Amino acid sequence: MKKTVIIVGALVLALGLVGCSEDTSGSGMNTSASGSSDAGNTNQATAEAQFYFKDNIVVTGDVKIEITDLKVIPVGATGNEYGRKTAVAFWFNTTNISGTLTSPMVSWMAIFNAYQGDNKLDVGLLPDDAFSTSQIETIKKDETVPCAVAYYLDDEDSPVVLRATKGLLGEALGEQEFALK
Repeated sequence: MKKTVIIVGALVLALGLVGCSEDTSGSGMNTSASGSSDAGNTNQATAEAQFYFKDNIVVTGDVKIEITDLKVIPVGATGNEYGRKTAVAFWFNTTNISGTLTSPMVSWMAIFNAYQGDNKLDVGLLPDDAFSTSQIETIKKDETVPCAVAYYLDDEDSPVVLRATKGLLGEALGEQEFALK
């Protein structure tokens, strides 16, 4: 029941994060004194370069998430005591850049999906009890809060691919493959 409430709350807040996200795509056209639209194109390219997922870091207009550790957790082991499948867990730090209302878990769920091959992985239980309250803690502007998340694996050999988007339905920011062994 507690897990269901947390996930539903995270999804509601994630939808709010998407709705409140600032559009910096340069939809307005800037023109230079010569009447050229190059300045608008340059501003748009600069804004898009600010949002990315690479080298274990994702940056959106609202948050920066840095993946700090990864661990495969067998069924019954600490962090996967109640799971029916082996899990992969990611530890991460979330920094609130914009001041938009968010928490570590809401930010993660709004940005990331995990896959093995074409199969989207199911979110597991919290793999680290140290984050039982901070996972839903509101992060203040410029504050960083650590957390962890787990996904149940389809198999223990195939790599896990994290795909990042700028919010639940936002533009793709990139993907990164994580080997399990």
